Amino acid sequence: MSHAGPQAQASLVSLLPARGNLVVGVSGGADSLALLYLLMDCLPQARSRILAVHVHHGLRGRAADADMAVVERHCRDLGISCRVYHSHADKVAKKRGLSLETAGRLIRHDCFLDAARNVQAQAVVLAHHQDDQAETLLLNLVRGAGGRGLAALRPARPFPHPDAPRSLQLLRPLLGIAKADLCSYLHRRRIKWREDKSNHDLHYMRNLVRHRLLPYMEKIWRHPRLRAALAASSEVFAEEDALLEKLAQRAWRLAVRRQEKMCVAIDRVQWQKLPAALQYRVLNNMWEHLGIPQKSTVHLKRLNQTAKAGHAGLSLPGGWRAQTDHKELRICQPRPAQPSQAYSMFLKHGVTLNPEMPYGVEVTTTAMPRRVKRKKIKPSFIYADAGKWPAKVQLRSFQSGDYIRVLGMKRKRKAVKKVLAEMKISGQAQQQWPLLAAGQEVLWVFQGPMSEKIAIARSTKKVYKIRIFKNNNTLQSAGHD
Repeated sequence: MSHAGPQAQASLVSLLPARGNLVVGVSGGADSLALLYLLMDCLPQARSRILAVHVHHGLRGRAADADMAVVERHCRDLGISCRVYHSHADKVAKKRGLSLETAGRLIRHDCFLDAARNVQAQAVVLAHHQDDQAETLLLNLVRGAGGRGLAALRPARPFPHPDAPRSLQLLRPLLGIAKADLCSYLHRRRIKWREDKSNHDLHYMRNLVRHRLLPYMEKIWRHPRLRAALAASSEVFAEEDALLEKLAQRAWRLAVRRQEKMCVAIDRVQWQKLPAALQYRVLNNMWEHLGIPQKSTVHLKRLNQTAKAGHAGLSLPGGWRAQTDHKELRICQPRPAQPSQAYSMFLKHGVTLNPEMPYGVEVTTTAMPRRVKRKKIKPSFIYADAGKWPAKVQLRSFQSGDYIRVLGMKRKRKAVKKVLAEMKISGQAQQQWPLLAAGQEVLWVFQGPMSEKIAIARSTKKVYKIRIFKNNNTLQSAGHD
């Protein structure tokens, strides 16, 4: 245990890029805080390169607020930037028919990607460790996963989001370090962390594996290093998987006939000539290329049967459909997803981002701007008097009866519908245009006028900078991250 610090630092140095910005996921728990402090110990110019990202899922009430406060305090003490995202994982899970774990993971992916785009990061760095690796191997084995699933977590891989740039990496530099060693490192540094009580809830399968199955296996087999052995097995599977993936990519190039964003077709004759293992991987690559949600072993087996039949169709999650004839297997989404009509969410300090909504918003405290007067170009942000800021503000779409007291018009009300028309926004775009509002009173029309109600004055003591941004990220299914 005494060597956990140097061992982890060596792993970090070998895996992390020498230059460029990094997004680091920080929950406030032992793992992520150990990662953050280890990065500060060994990363050149760490303060200027790191953006810590904390995702508040809107669960666990005050406990989650305390997690957020701990993360922000550590970041202040270390002198690094911190960005907090707010979401509602329970609502997303219910609407999408996902487990709470899956919804939370996908929301984090969206938030990490948004942060990475904002700072042009080269990588997202997460704190998965050796115990996570062992747990994931067992979980995937029980679920009937193949070689890719038994490879479990990879130290480095492309960031698993369909909208992520190819250059963005997901790095896990602590996979060779046991959880106990990370806790020992924090104890020596006298760094306190938060314990999430949900990590002991045995309704979650991972917690059952962590707290019941693995300790039982270690006891009956008298194998105190069982987790390390399982993690080592994952490394072997990963090397074999990498070789198979290279072969599958060659097979993909030979078999694919048409490759578009919403449709892929492969030559069934070429596909049937492949060994069974590569046939399965080509279908898996089709699924991932199209970003079809809720991938599972059962779905892929049914798709494999359909591809072999040559005269059948199969409905897939998310409105996708597979169709075969004697020449081709095609997977397409025949109907584009319908845009949501109305949307709304309450703002919190920091970043508020909901994967179900087309826009997100960031509220930060800032210094008094030198020039309060805004340029005439379409603004993506405004400055507002924090003292005049209402208690409950929503980012939402247009509602009938909305009005705004336009800055400079001496508190005269103006219909937002008229403002949007003057901005040459009409039809469906008008119904979806983002507004900041307190009830029916609009405080800011995105890229348009703001309200006199929140304007900065000479008496202003505290200033908010409010930025609205387009949310290009959509929830997609992915593996454990």
